[in-house]
Amino acid sequence: MKTFLPVYTEQGAIAIDHNDPDLIRVISKSEIERTKDHIYFVEKVDDGEWQSIVPEPLAELGITWTCPNSAWYFLVELRNKQASGLSWKIGDNKACAQAMYNILSNVIINDDEEIESQFLHFNKDTPRTDVWHWIEEYFNICIGTDLIAPY
Repeated sequence: MKTFLPVYTEQGAIAIDHNDPDLIRVISKSEIERTKDHIYFVEKVDDGEWQSIVPEPLAELGITWTCPNSAWYFLVELRNKQASGLSWKIGDNKACAQAMYNILSNVIINDDEEIESQFLHFNKDTPRTDVWHWIEEYFNICIGTDLIAPY
């Protein structure tokens, strides 16, 4: 199993090679049906190490990370990149959404409130609010009430 340190751009967003052919899998309908109850999730495996756990057909792509946010980011990236990736659910939507929000909070924005680097499938110059809305819809949460702790 590979171990990757999280990689950050100058702006703080995780950089994963979107064109890496080793991350793409073709999975049959029967395999998807057989594993329909599998989920994506992150598990702490040791002090300072978190494992990206993936559905069985993608098992060779499970990776160990040095922070949980990186592990969740990788899972969202992998899930969206696979043609059949949405066939499996995310095991903890709120934890994953929180990780995406945390990472996004480190991405520099310009005076027009647009992100200054790519974030997941969002290109540079995407309005930050577009990414917020995507997080809320994708994870079925509300950033204001589910992710930002009340004070």
